[in-house]
Amino acid sequence: MIESFIENLAQRLVEARKERRQVGGLPADQLPHTASEAYAVQDVVLRRLGPAKAWKVGAANPTAEPACAPIWTILESPSRQGWGAFIEHGIELEAAVRFGKALPPRSKPYAREEVLDAIDAVMPAIEIVDSRYKDFQKMDRLAQLADNQSNGALVVGPPLKDWKGLKLDALKAKLSVDGKPLVETVGGNTAGDPVRPLTWLPGVLAPRRHRIEAGTIVTTGALTGLRFVDKPCAVKGEIEGLGTVELVFSA
Repeated sequence: MIESFIENLAQRLVEARKERRQVGGLPADQLPHTASEAYAVQDVVLRRLGPAKAWKVGAANPTAEPACAPIWTILESPSRQGWGAFIEHGIELEAAVRFGKALPPRSKPYAREEVLDAIDAVMPAIEIVDSRYKDFQKMDRLAQLADNQSNGALVVGPPLKDWKGLKLDALKAKLSVDGKPLVETVGGNTAGDPVRPLTWLPGVLAPRRHRIEAGTIVTTGALTGLRFVDKPCAVKGEIEGLGTVELVFSA
């Protein structure tokens, strides 16, 4: 019964993603009730859409259990995307990392220093937040987790290899739309220290038969919160010491 519900929800999410539409009216018994069930839905979607191009990870607060999801679409800044390619048009300015060394599965958890040593570069990124659910912000968090944490795409800016001087838990970030400041923050990541979720990630991926390879990009959560735009526009994200990332939603 559980396997059937997982397969059915995954298929609905796959079809909605391919057809750029949203589903609604799902009863409680057709939605995940545990993180394990939500990740099982993710994995069925992965099998049907192909391997992840990147991952996203984050936490609601500095002590909360992190959550992760695959990303299929990676775009290089400056990126121009048609308005109709997405439904929700949510935007989040984030710091993403690129691993230069693999973090293969093992029984011993990775230490913070090992994860930091494996990071090859850090880059500014804009996550395009989309959803396969109608009224997705009213959906249970596990339902959103099953839908790959509402990821639409990730736009990445130039990688900074000389990043060790950055305080990743206190980054100064600014998000602008059509040249007008939308939000500015300092240390705006709800996880606090983004290295904690990054350290958690290899261990939770291993039982699912996923792994961090050299070259893997992982984005670490919003610095500016989730914002929405309601018409075609130019979006620019700036992270002090890290650089800029740009996205245009064209008509």
